[in-house]
Amino acid sequence: MTKLEEKYLFQKFQEHYKNMPSGSAVFDDKPDVVFTTSTGELIGIELTECIYNEDLMKESEYQIRFNERVIEKLEDQMSFKFHLDVDLDNKMPLRRNQVESTINEIIEVCVREFGDLNQYESKSVEQLDVDWDEAPLHIQQHFLDRGYRKLPKGISRIQMSRHDILEKSRHPESKGGVVPDFTDDILEFILKKKNKALVNYKDCDQHWLVIGEGADFYSYMNNIRIEREFETKYDKIFMYRRWNSDVIVIK
Repeated sequence: MTKLEEKYLFQKFQEHYKNMPSGSAVFDDKPDVVFTTSTGELIGIELTECIYNEDLMKESEYQIRFNERVIEKLEDQMSFKFHLDVDLDNKMPLRRNQVESTINEIIEVCVREFGDLNQYESKSVEQLDVDWDEAPLHIQQHFLDRGYRKLPKGISRIQMSRHDILEKSRHPESKGGVVPDFTDDILEFILKKKNKALVNYKDCDQHWLVIGEGADFYSYMNNIRIEREFETKYDKIFMYRRWNSDVIVIK
């Protein structure tokens, strides 16, 4: 988590935790927040994000950065603002020396395929990795009518939506999957790292751990199911649920 993300998480936690004492916060490092209550008690608050699949997180972040690079070069070539979603083919990852040429090819596809979109209209094209030259013309036309194209290698799909009201074109993070429950195993995974770090924290009267649920598919949880006993030196453990702005007391 970045410092800005940590501040956002703490502010939301402080706003929605009903038993939050009055006092003032100083953002630090070990722990992330030192909160001084109105009675002078020091509460060290560690902030962390609930990530159940770090591989998905890395994959998602790379796709976001890739889309942003495409948008940066494409925006001046389109007559309107847009949402752009370029799906990378994980089975055929791009080499570093292929990225720039692939982005240029994507831009050519977008200008050709999406340049005449109407307001709020969306269109997508999908990779069909066949030998197009060997297919009869009527079969090629069938592929085209179904939205298939010969896209740059390493790209599985490109989708654009026109939105003139946007100030800046952007990439919507829209991947998804089966959303898991927050279980004992996930909690233990988090505590395994955070319990070790606790020994290096500043001395405080209490230590709290706030687990933030993220907005992305790799850090959003379904139900909270903590059924086993767990060991920790944190005095209190919370989860901040982003979508319904709720604070769940785990300990």
